[in-house]
Amino acid sequence: MKKVISDRQTDDRQAGIFALYSLCCIFLSLCLAGCDRRELTYYMESEIEIHADWSESGLDDEEAAYGATAIFYPENGGTPKVVLMGNREYAKVRLPEGRYNAVLFNRSFDDFACIAFRGSDSYRTLEAYASRAESRADELADSPETLCADRIESFEVTEDMLGNYSDVMKAGIPDAEDCSLCFTPRQLIEELQVTVHIKGLNNVRSAVATINGVSSSVFLATGEVSQQTLTQRFELDNPVYYPDSPFNGTMETTFNSFAFNPDRPHDVSIQARLVDGQSTYEQEFTGLDISEDVSEEGTLILTLEVQTDKVPDVKPEDGGDSGFNPKVEDWGEEQKGDIKV
Repeated sequence: MKKVISDRQTDDRQAGIFALYSLCCIFLSLCLAGCDRRELTYYMESEIEIHADWSESGLDDEEAAYGATAIFYPENGGTPKVVLMGNREYAKVRLPEGRYNAVLFNRSFDDFACIAFRGSDSYRTLEAYASRAESRADELADSPETLCADRIESFEVTEDMLGNYSDVMKAGIPDAEDCSLCFTPRQLIEELQVTVHIKGLNNVRSAVATINGVSSSVFLATGEVSQQTLTQRFELDNPVYYPDSPFNGTMETTFNSFAFNPDRPHDVSIQARLVDGQSTYEQEFTGLDISEDVSEEGTLILTLEVQTDKVPDVKPEDGGDSGFNPKVEDWGEEQKGDIKV
């Protein structure tokens, strides 16, 4: 006996097949859409290695404990990315696709005693300035610490670099060198060696000095100093008598500044405390020139020498001959003994 399938049963079967096919298509679409969303969520950034070579900075090994700071400025004007590097030689940062300008400098914004920063929201305006400045007719500041920096401009994170930190994506990433940056920080400050020839050095206990016409700040992106100047204070030390004189000699020091302009004359003021503990001696020097020289290593050397008038003779407070002579106390009781030869 033959089984007859009605047209209605055929239509129901076809409808079921169509429904199943539709469900499969919808499920597949959801799976594909889910994969797309996951890529967008997890692979919107590229991991960039930061390397810093400090061999040309002139910083000592103790400075390494302060670490370093790297700042990445999007060229489209977005929010800068600040990276605090505990290890000043190496760090990693993740950046979205785009083009960047980057600055790296020693320490952090808060690790300097005599340097502060402003304009950090923009690459071109990031500026280090003398933070300890007394307000007066001409600002008076202390010597800043050593500041070193380097920059890399127009570094690009491309689409094919995104997700390079994922094992799934690494196979399609270009050369690893494209995902690393190497900075070579150099000093943004200058050193000035000052030597003061003093007649009557034996009457001097201590001395400080000031020099005017010193730049007040420097821009990290360009290394250019500001046109605004201030007066900088420094201490004189290391008293040395001339070989043929117990009274005359020199005091000297080396200190930092953002920049000294050798093309313009400078004024120097010296204030000395004398050995009587009460008297002071002051002398002004105007129109002094700073000499420039270059060491065998190619380092710029700036020097300044001045000669004082005769410092008045005073009686030492402790009854000695000079503020810099060693004092011998308590030899103890005299003891006699034989010396074996």
